[in-house]
Amino acid sequence: MTADTSTSKKALILDMDGLMVDTERLFFNSLSDFLTAMGHRLAPEHVREIVGKTTAENSVYLKKAFNLKMNHREIEEGWMRYFEAEIEDPNNIVPLPGLKEVLVLGRDSGARLAVASSSRRWRVEYILRTVLIKLGLNRTSPKFFHEIVAGDDVEQAKPDPAIFLLAAERLGVKPKDCLVLEDSPVGVDAARAAGMKVIAIPSPYCSADELAHSDRVAESLLEVAKNNFFGLLPAANID
Repeated sequence: MTADTSTSKKALILDMDGLMVDTERLFFNSLSDFLTAMGHRLAPEHVREIVGKTTAENSVYLKKAFNLKMNHREIEEGWMRYFEAEIEDPNNIVPLPGLKEVLVLGRDSGARLAVASSSRRWRVEYILRTVLIKLGLNRTSPKFFHEIVAGDDVEQAKPDPAIFLLAAERLGVKPKDCLVLEDSPVGVDAARAAGMKVIAIPSPYCSADELAHSDRVAESLLEVAKNNFFGLLPAANID
């Protein structure tokens, strides 16, 4: 009988928007343009409500916040038309500093790598393909990430732990042996609810204080790459 080696595996699970790639800027630029076209103005208090949530959830919030005379689907589709125009230009998809170092370190350690993003799958896969090409990692293996879990794959969005638990299940790794990198409070909540360790990276849209309930707050992905972030996990052999 073959022994179960799942307990010897470790995993690194990354959020995408605002953590790996500067897409939050594009989200808010496109939302601002969408709202401006209807005579509204996006303010900082609106941004704080939106960070880390799905576009479907945000459409519900936007309808109420701005008293929009559209249904939720029309709001989401209208916003996403502006956003898709932004990401059509590969120059707008900018990997954040330290991302390559973190990905290479994770890969070379033998950890399973996954992305768990609230965005829709087609968008996640398109952005990740562009990012891997820009980082020169697209030819290192047929499939750089062992798993990609998108918002379409789960019924409950962050802060529900479903997306992280599904990633761990698909990776064949126990939640306690997973380390999550996140940049939003709801993402930190989801990772902790899943029983995983989580390092949070502040962004222009979310301060370190708002992420203080993570296991550790790092200034950037570069800081994560320079430290033994797997030290947060229980001792285990990495195959």
